[in-house]
Amino acid sequence: MEGPMTTETRALIEKITRTGVSQAQELVQTLQEQQRQKLDFVAPTDTMQMKVTEKDGSQDLELEFEEQKKGMASEMISMPLTDWGHRQMAEKTGIPIRYYDRMKDEGHLDLVAENVNRWLDTKEHRFIRTMGGKVRAILSDKYLVLDHLKAIEHAATRASELGATIANYVMTDTRLHVKMIDPHETWQIRNEDHHVRGIVFSNSEVGAGSFRAEAFVMRLICKNGMIGMDKLARVHLGSKMQPGMYVSNRTRDLEADLIGSKMQDIVETVFDRQKFDAWMEQYRMTTDVKLRNPVDATKNVVNHFKLPETADANLLNALIGEGDPTQYGLINALTNNAQHISDPELSIRFEKVAGELSVMEEREFQRTINKEIEVVA
Repeated sequence: MEGPMTTETRALIEKITRTGVSQAQELVQTLQEQQRQKLDFVAPTDTMQMKVTEKDGSQDLELEFEEQKKGMASEMISMPLTDWGHRQMAEKTGIPIRYYDRMKDEGHLDLVAENVNRWLDTKEHRFIRTMGGKVRAILSDKYLVLDHLKAIEHAATRASELGATIANYVMTDTRLHVKMIDPHETWQIRNEDHHVRGIVFSNSEVGAGSFRAEAFVMRLICKNGMIGMDKLARVHLGSKMQPGMYVSNRTRDLEADLIGSKMQDIVETVFDRQKFDAWMEQYRMTTDVKLRNPVDATKNVVNHFKLPETADANLLNALIGEGDPTQYGLINALTNNAQHISDPELSIRFEKVAGELSVMEEREFQRTINKEIEVVA
């Protein structure tokens, strides 16, 4: 439902569109460079061992494993691990992560190696993902590879064909998050308070969750956004790979292409206009729902959704800054907070909580925000 737009709003939409083009180019170039640094292997665990290495007076842990080349003698490869690689090694060997980290952080690297080598299962094979000379993932040999570049090719390209442009993206060691919006149509929630629909999709190359696509809405006056409730995901599970082999880029690409059309279907489903209309209608109703006690409301939201305790004061300050003690104002306080959180996963968590509140009926909302606060003596 489009309302009249000011000159400033139209200028902002044009700027977002231009920025989206440059962001897309930057992202693709980054992913192409990463692709050139990737090497993947499948290795039997009985050829794997953790060892302590020393260079320039400092020690490090490296994972040694066997690479078998067709028609050639096998070769042992040794590489250090990323933090995520260490976390997965702890999981695969059943070593409690707090104990694993304590040994590593306190410099007992020989103890880490001893524990890992003792508990490595010699009857299994692991899919080892490396990039830039580091082991970044230790996965099942049935793991279906979906690299970020292929996810962009299939999901972002289809979203672009539907009118969307990249609003922003963030890439961590474990996940890529891309937000795309369609700036060509706006929904007016209040007078001169325009929103545009969008989609956010996330992918992991290292086993930190499956590909997922979720509905997204951006408030133009502040560029804050929230993520909708509906989520479609595809689990990374493919055909079993042979042990000791090097996995080529071509093999990875062929596997990703097999699910490419399904990824495009996911994008179309999430980007559905009728679903978005219904969401915005529910969202519009939140403007009339008053907060009885803003202080209790922010505390209860933090407790109910298990947000960090430190979020309470920040959320209340943002709510006061909004000058709008309503369900709608609380939602915008959450999305405002999300923009100032350095941890991408936590920022997205705030946007999802905002999305949950945007479709919460008034009775349930009031019950959630007006719970009696326990006072510790």
